[in-house]
Amino acid sequence: MRTQSRKFESVVQLGLFIIIFVLLLLNVCSNYVIYHVWEGKRTQAAADFKNDGLVISRNLQISQANTLSDSLQRQLKVIHNLSSVTLIDKPPDEADVLANRKWLAANTARLAPGRAAVVADHLLDSDFYRPIRGPEQEYLYIYPFSSATGKKLLIISKRTPVLAYLDRSGKVILIFSISSMVIILVLYLLLSRYIISPFKRIKKQAIEAGRDVGGDSDDVEALVADYDRIIQELKEKESELLRLNKAITNKADRLEQFNEYLVSSITSGILTVDVNGRILSINAAAARLLHADGESAMGMDINTVIAFGSDLDKLVTGTLRSSQSQPYQELTYNMAAQEPLVLGVIASPIYDDKSRVIGACILINDRTELERLRSELEANNRLVALGEMAAGLAHQLRNSVGAILGYGNLVKKRLSRHSLSTDCVAALQQEAKEAETLIQRFLQFARPLQPQTQLTMLHELMNEIIEAVKVRPDCHNIRFDLRCDSRLEIELDRLLFKQAVSNIIDNAVNAYQGRGGEIRIEAGTADGSILLEIADSGSGIPNENLDKIFTPFFSSNPSGTGLGLPLAGRIIDAHGGRLSVASTVGEGTVFSIILPSEVKPELSQPLVHPVRS
Repeated sequence: MRTQSRKFESVVQLGLFIIIFVLLLLNVCSNYVIYHVWEGKRTQAAADFKNDGLVISRNLQISQANTLSDSLQRQLKVIHNLSSVTLIDKPPDEADVLANRKWLAANTARLAPGRAAVVADHLLDSDFYRPIRGPEQEYLYIYPFSSATGKKLLIISKRTPVLAYLDRSGKVILIFSISSMVIILVLYLLLSRYIISPFKRIKKQAIEAGRDVGGDSDDVEALVADYDRIIQELKEKESELLRLNKAITNKADRLEQFNEYLVSSITSGILTVDVNGRILSINAAAARLLHADGESAMGMDINTVIAFGSDLDKLVTGTLRSSQSQPYQELTYNMAAQEPLVLGVIASPIYDDKSRVIGACILINDRTELERLRSELEANNRLVALGEMAAGLAHQLRNSVGAILGYGNLVKKRLSRHSLSTDCVAALQQEAKEAETLIQRFLQFARPLQPQTQLTMLHELMNEIIEAVKVRPDCHNIRFDLRCDSRLEIELDRLLFKQAVSNIIDNAVNAYQGRGGEIRIEAGTADGSILLEIADSGSGIPNENLDKIFTPFFSSNPSGTGLGLPLAGRIIDAHGGRLSVASTVGEGTVFSIILPSEVKPELSQPLVHPVRS
């Protein structure tokens, strides 16, 4: 049982032992091969040297030469591929040491210094018939032979690079082989330890973590078994995790979708930007108010949507810089080729979980219509107060004017009896009558309007109004251009509406200041309502006066009362409509009357000119 529990460790150690054995075997085999090659090369070199010595000695015996001439040496070197050839006498056998040394000094002088030192010991010891390692890659060989003149020694040398390399590398290879064996054995011990020790450490940690790991079994086998159990537990919990993840994902998707629906459906504009002023999100309401493409604006700079330097841009920039919420503000936002908008804006920084500012959220509401209604309400309140005051004042002035006219008649009669001039009295009565007419207009303006509507053909009514105006002396040079469908019908009070339109036309006539011109009157349908436009090409109205022309008693005409356009506005309001104006100085003015009406489908047609306000 113990042997089986240590199966993995035994296999690891056996595998390492086999690897070490193979490496050692390869090392021994490689050394044997190198030694065999070296021995073969040395034997071959000895045989070649011996053969060369035998041939040269026989030639010398035959020629009975006692010395080698230079030409003969060169010839022998070329024939036998030798580096040097030297012939010396062999010392006597009975010579003492001192005689041998004298002999060696006398005969080796003909050898090169490097060669003499190498062969000196071999000559003294009579160590012949084997290659002697010389300088660099050269090997020397001593071949003794007998000739007619005595015993001789033939010293020849030859370059043998391979044998020189093997001789030079032999010790290094031996030292390397022994070192390799020692290193391999050390690696065996270290590997066997470090392969097993991590598993022991992991097993210990698993036991400390509360895992049930076999104590007597192989550490690796125990860890593998525990790993299998962990995999099984993970598989069992995977389905539960997938189910929970699916439920959470579905809930998150529903919340995200609901949030998208909420943001896109809300009527207030919502715009979010990061700290660098790049747009993170923009809902449909904000895109509509700012005239931006919501999809393409994502990731773009804020100034691609909001005009740079505008009050809205300053509000957003101030929020990002100060990292503080900005209070509710109403701003006038101007866009190119668009009417100015009054926007109610709240800007707040966006914080992350570490209370760091990561962007800003801007809530935008269109207050343009509300501001217009507020202005109209204030104007109406002023008109009501003014009407009440004018009514009371008019009654008192009317009584006073009546008394003046009465006394004027009496004075006029008395002057006539005495045949005196009554011109001054007549002038006084004329002024009083004009004052009474003005008072009558005041009372008419202050009196509550109650239209008595009836179905009216708009084309006929407009023709009637134009014909009544054309006979005026100041309209002789004015041309009227009426464009109105003859089938267009509308419920209105003919008398009141005629008075309102006449007042507007009178303003258009005065715009030409006695010059000739054209007044265009156009009627049509737009969005279920009837639109009537009265346009001139006169002097136009300055921008600073556009907001004042519907205020009672304001008039740019010195002879005007300032009640015509306010009265026209009251009459249009009494019919449930709206009167607006657009004007450019030097180009002309357009008054637009919008009246509610149930328009027949066959009469619905677009206007030649767009609605202007």
